Amino acid sequence: MNKKAFWVVFIVLAVIIIAVMFMGNGQSDTVSMGVIVPLTGTSSEAGNYAKRGVMLAVNYINNDDNKKIKIDPIIDDSHHDGDMAVSELHELIDTDHVKFVIGAYSSSVTAALAPVAEYNKVILISPASQADDITYSRNYVFRTQIAAMQDAQFLASTVFDRAKKERLDILTLDTYYRVSYLRDFLDAYTSLGGSIGSSKKFSANETDFRSFLMRSKDDGTKNILIIASADISADIMKEANDIGMKVQFYSPSVIESDQLLQSAGPAADGLIYPYPYDDLSTSTAHVQYQNSYSKAYGAKGEMIAANSYDAVMILSNCFEEVGTKTDDVANCLYNTKGYEGASGMITFDKNGDVSKPIIIKTVKDGKFTKLK
Repeated sequence: MNKKAFWVVFIVLAVIIIAVMFMGNGQSDTVSMGVIVPLTGTSSEAGNYAKRGVMLAVNYINNDDNKKIKIDPIIDDSHHDGDMAVSELHELIDTDHVKFVIGAYSSSVTAALAPVAEYNKVILISPASQADDITYSRNYVFRTQIAAMQDAQFLASTVFDRAKKERLDILTLDTYYRVSYLRDFLDAYTSLGGSIGSSKKFSANETDFRSFLMRSKDDGTKNILIIASADISADIMKEANDIGMKVQFYSPSVIESDQLLQSAGPAADGLIYPYPYDDLSTSTAHVQYQNSYSKAYGAKGEMIAANSYDAVMILSNCFEEVGTKTDDVANCLYNTKGYEGASGMITFDKNGDVSKPIIIKTVKDGKFTKLK
């Protein structure tokens, strides 16, 4: 073999070895990432917050010269519909070959996506769903939102500290997440010695709560827990106000939304609820997030956007550390401990869940305010 032929063979072999090593690490310059959230219709306010958080993180990553792997987001509108979301996930997997997805918002939709993601070894991270069993017995499903159990236990303790032995009446919208939340709340509240009065589950089509509220008023009820959507919760609060009922309302953390303030008006004042996100935090990560969010959108960042931002940023960190092979990234996520994110300190447990500090908030003069 002459010298020229030797160098040709050497260069070809070197290129092949480098290519094999590159492929073996599962890396690529750009990785596609699916996003499945409600952008229109029911829960579209929260879905668009999630989209904002995702895009804020994507833009940061794609403009960072130190990031070897960039992200190409593929955003789908689930319309808050489980069947549609599942169809979108199949398309992301089969057509776009996506292995990483942010979504969904509601627990029922995420619960529909989870088995599909698990079967196809697609990492699914929800920035909002709280129902307890979403992540159980699954290796590829995570969330940057706390589970219902932590939220409900904190609320139960808060209500008991304030209501003591006074009866608590409960109104619950009959949905997958809210029934799960009620179960966790009742277990915690009764174990503390709390007293439960009247309780009612209702469908989303129900609009008349006057008879329940009148009965509660006649019974001398001073505390009511509402586990419902923002619009229905607003209707209940206004109805109570119309009949002159003096009552302390409580709700889960998901109650915080502009829709509640717009629909309920002054009737929402005094509402107490837990919240696993402190928008007054002075942590470096949170301040940077708020500054970037304000610059990009001209508003203050909220929890769902922060959770979504963190989900993308943590995935990106894992891409840089271990590449983009699904199992390697999943292991990286499970080993993520004490990550200082925009939404707070994040450590994934064996179920892919997080635990975060919770504050108490209220509505005062038409604004969501930190109580303590």
